[in-house]
Amino acid sequence: MITEQLLAEIDTLKGKLLETQKDLSFRRDLYALQDQLADQLRKDLIEARAEAKKWKDNHDNQVKINQLLRDRPDLGDRAKSVDVLIKQRETLAKTVRVYLDTERDGGILYSDALSELQEALAAVKGGEA
Repeated sequence: MITEQLLAEIDTLKGKLLETQKDLSFRRDLYALQDQLADQLRKDLIEARAEAKKWKDNHDNQVKINQLLRDRPDLGDRAKSVDVLIKQRETLAKTVRVYLDTERDGGILYSDALSELQEALAAVKGGEA
């Protein structure tokens, strides 16, 4: 009887041992997967930081180049004139967009839009029609 109880207890312990081993194997696999994911995330983070640094450096270089061009004494007022021309071009582009959108909606006549665009173009050209 004691032998049977010992054998039953041994069988129970064997079952618990197998469950524990399965659990440990699962956890080991899980930890290995977590390590792989962490390594991949570290690698991606390093690459993303390098990419961000590259773009930031590129932007900083463009800002420096732009500043140098603006500060060149041999350019004089030409750099400022370019700024004015860019602003005028943007204004004209906005005007064109407004009239094209309005015309699509059927809210403006072609002749009215054309005269307004000619006025905006004259302003951009400095008064020339």
